[in-house]
Amino acid sequence: MLLRALLLITTLSLAAGAAARPNPTLLVRSPSVSENHLAFVYAGDVWVARRDGGDARRLTVHEGLEARPAISPDGRYVAFTGHYDGNEDVYVVPLKGGQPTRLTYHPASDQVRGWTPDGAVLFRSTRASHTTRQGQLFRVAVDGGLPEQLPVPNAEHASMNADGNRVAYTPMRDAFGTWKGYRGGRTPPVWILDLT
Repeated sequence: MLLRALLLITTLSLAAGAAARPNPTLLVRSPSVSENHLAFVYAGDVWVARRDGGDARRLTVHEGLEARPAISPDGRYVAFTGHYDGNEDVYVVPLKGGQPTRLTYHPASDQVRGWTPDGAVLFRSTRASHTTRQGQLFRVAVDGGLPEQLPVPNAEHASMNADGNRVAYTPMRDAFGTWKGYRGGRTPPVWILDLT
């Protein structure tokens, strides 16, 4: 009897908690966390919120899709991949809001992977490859200019350490991007390259 009463109280308290949050936001993707903010993709647009749980505000409103937001090390910008006019390119927008600035103009797919410690956008591209399946890493300054290729032969995902001397990367695409917790033989290895 006590167990049944405890189960009933637990069920009612969970139902009351769900009623207090009438419409929870679902399908939030690609989070990027900084010291004070959180950037993410929702409904194909980039949003930003305070890390302590403040109200979210939309940074992009283009009819094309945006993906992979990354907050800059100084917390001033959000870089993202914009799929506009049939191509993926690298864009940045101030964290406070404003007009996005396009940084890459190549017909190959350019996809944001993060930032370098000195404040350049790190991205993956097939622009220097003979196939669309093998991408390399590039960096481009926030104020524009020509992208610089990093000496990494093939890369899909990447992250640089705080002093910029090393990059951790996966040399191939994920075989099963939707299989959470997969640990089988098709899991891509993580390699570390000393850039010095």
